[in-house]
Amino acid sequence: MMKKIIPLLLATSMLCNNVYAQSIPSPDPETDEKTQIAPMFPGDRAPFTGVLFSTKATATVLAELDSFQDKLSIEVKKVQRDAEAQKKFELSQLDAKRTREKDVIKADLDAQQKVNVNLKQDVKRLEDEVANAPNRLLWASMGVAGGVLVTVLITFAVNQASK
Repeated sequence: MMKKIIPLLLATSMLCNNVYAQSIPSPDPETDEKTQIAPMFPGDRAPFTGVLFSTKATATVLAELDSFQDKLSIEVKKVQRDAEAQKKFELSQLDAKRTREKDVIKADLDAQQKVNVNLKQDVKRLEDEVANAPNRLLWASMGVAGGVLVTVLITFAVNQASK
């Protein structure tokens, strides 16, 4: 029974009591005297542990911080120019490829048109030859008639000679 009562009391106390946390406000570097930059001389004791900067190093860090935005903007512009140049190069390559393919297709079309013209001329020539060709039926019938005539004449000549 005790095992059930203790968790119940703990849960009830957690629900009833307001628990909140407060943070320590961060010091404002503009107004806090402890954050001001003060030079140190050899033999002075530092109020904290860490890295100490000389006046020149501090000036370098501050100058780098001040110029960081400019460096960043220069680098961004450089990357943009490089990307733009790459895109222009790719576009010019695609344009050259398109022009080359267009020329190849045009040459193929011209060749096919020439073949078409030649084939039409061949068809026209063959139609003319067929139209101007002698009548086959006429020539066949003349051949049969000539053969019959020659056979009759030979038969007549043979009969006359054998009499």
